[in-house]
Amino acid sequence: MLNAFSLAAALAASFAYWLSVSRKARSLQHIQTDHHAAPNEDMPAVTTVLEMIAVAVRQGASVPKAVWAVGKSVGGELGECLCNSAQSLRHGYAWDEAWRAARPDDIDHSGSKTTSDSAKSAIEGMYRDIEDALADAWNMGVSPVGRLEAAIERADAAERSAIEQSAARLTVRLLLPTGLCFLPAFLCIAVIPSIASFVM
Repeated sequence: MLNAFSLAAALAASFAYWLSVSRKARSLQHIQTDHHAAPNEDMPAVTTVLEMIAVAVRQGASVPKAVWAVGKSVGGELGECLCNSAQSLRHGYAWDEAWRAARPDDIDHSGSKTTSDSAKSAIEGMYRDIEDALADAWNMGVSPVGRLEAAIERADAAERSAIEQSAARLTVRLLLPTGLCFLPAFLCIAVIPSIASFVM
């Protein structure tokens, strides 16, 4: 009977090991896919882009000049969109028109590495965040620094929340193989010998 339980424990441990290895392989494949689908390997986070615009504005640059300078430094599709919108503003286009004309979905992606929907939606989300943070400054003449700081805080909170959710999911994923390994071992080492000693 003890041999049967030992065999069951070994099978459970093997299954837990196989489960953890297959999950690790899937997560590595997911990371590699996301890495290849990234819009630009060196593209900074939205908080960094907003901080760069805030620094340029604090140093006395106008909104179009700050957006254009940051777009040039960021590069990639997001940088191209920012430069296009800044040029449209300099040529006298209305705010909504300038930003609508330079939207990421209007850019020709032929020859670009960005093909996934998640990468495109990330660029569009960053572009919308920057547009929203600067809209009041352009339309009403208020300082853009307050709105930029509020947008930075919101983006930081969203990133922290995403990290905490990923950590919680990782804890659950680690707990399952650990439980599958330790529970059969505990049964075989502690529970079954105790029951056997009581019976005898």
